[in-house]
Amino acid sequence: MQNKPKILIVAPQPYNKNEQSRSMDSYFHQFDKENLAQIFSDARTPSKGNCATLFQITDFRLVKKRFKRSIKTGQTFKWEDLPDSAENSINTYRPKHKTPLYRFLRKLIWRKKYWDTPELEKFVDDLKPDYVFMVFSPDFFVFDIALHFSRKYQIPLIGCVYDDYVFSEHHKGQWLNRLYMKKYLQTVDKFMDTNPILIFESNKIQMKYQEKYQCPSTVIYISSDIKPKPCQGIDLTKDWYFFGNLEAGRLDSLKDVANILGNLNSPIKVHIYSKDISKEDQTGNLCLHPAIPYAKVLKTMEQAGALLIVESLSDKYLPYTEYSLSTKVGDSLAFGKPVIAYGNKNSGCISFFEETSSCYIADSKEDLEKLISNILNGKEDPKVYQRQFETAKTCFSIDEQSQKFLNLLTSIKVNNQKELNAADDVQTLPK
Repeated sequence: MQNKPKILIVAPQPYNKNEQSRSMDSYFHQFDKENLAQIFSDARTPSKGNCATLFQITDFRLVKKRFKRSIKTGQTFKWEDLPDSAENSINTYRPKHKTPLYRFLRKLIWRKKYWDTPELEKFVDDLKPDYVFMVFSPDFFVFDIALHFSRKYQIPLIGCVYDDYVFSEHHKGQWLNRLYMKKYLQTVDKFMDTNPILIFESNKIQMKYQEKYQCPSTVIYISSDIKPKPCQGIDLTKDWYFFGNLEAGRLDSLKDVANILGNLNSPIKVHIYSKDISKEDQTGNLCLHPAIPYAKVLKTMEQAGALLIVESLSDKYLPYTEYSLSTKVGDSLAFGKPVIAYGNKNSGCISFFEETSSCYIADSKEDLEKLISNILNGKEDPKVYQRQFETAKTCFSIDEQSQKFLNLLTSIKVNNQKELNAADDVQTLPK
């Protein structure tokens, strides 16, 4: 595509190489930044990313607007004025557990007459977008903003689904939870009525949504910046490493790995780098470290004999993990270190690994013990390493996935033109 289209991105977070939002590069890697602009709600200062300009609207400014009309609810950022990295951005207060009450309060705060300002309208009009790209969120206002500008400019909507908010079970129970889900699903249905193109991060979540909505869709994996390297096997003189959050029972699974290594009298330690560490959990073969920036993660991975990706064995955490595919998957497979995956076979990560046979997998404590025992006794499978390399190239190459997104836009443009031509033909037919 010679002339790349202009895209308005509506997503709570802008690109940040240290967070999940770095996945934006999977779609926009091949775009000139002048063709991209984003509306976002994260209260932190963004870093240099995909967009030439960004428009920030925060909860705090929207509340202040109620009491002081002169308050500007939006702030524009230009790429050249932004820091190279957002590592040192100050986190504003955000509740750890965002309840339905929190979502309803945000819905009240984000009334259209407060966010839809002349400044925002000019920001979007300066871009003159050809598409609206929206990242699914549990908040209502993201859908409201995307639908508003899609209707105004009569342009297609593209919806990106990172996490499942539609089929999740954890909103069931109390009446407020049920009310929230009812209102939220009504909002999603309104979005789906526009027949958007949906993008998913795995086949599993795509199939689930297709059953309900039948919208045109594709899978674009969250790619890695790492150029895939062949895996040379496990170095038994080096420790094993895990990077990421310990929510949804992951710490229990990591303890299983460490305990089995200890029971087998292995000197190999399990190193965990996470924001969720607690000193009382540091026992035996388990070594806990604070979270580190993404650039340091890549350097630390060099020290690993193997990389661990885990989920809980318990079904109770599946509402949080069944349809998600962590950014760690692409990075780990591409890095050239052996990958050991352990957890519930129905979780998104483990089911992906089973589908691709791209690493060592265990979905029970018994299987994990057998797997680790075989590894410690030098019983490795070179075919696993070959599939790991092939999967990294096919699914997580930044060039492959961003080209797939460009091809998607081309198909949307062609199909829209066919519809317009068909409409013109109908209008010119003699009565």
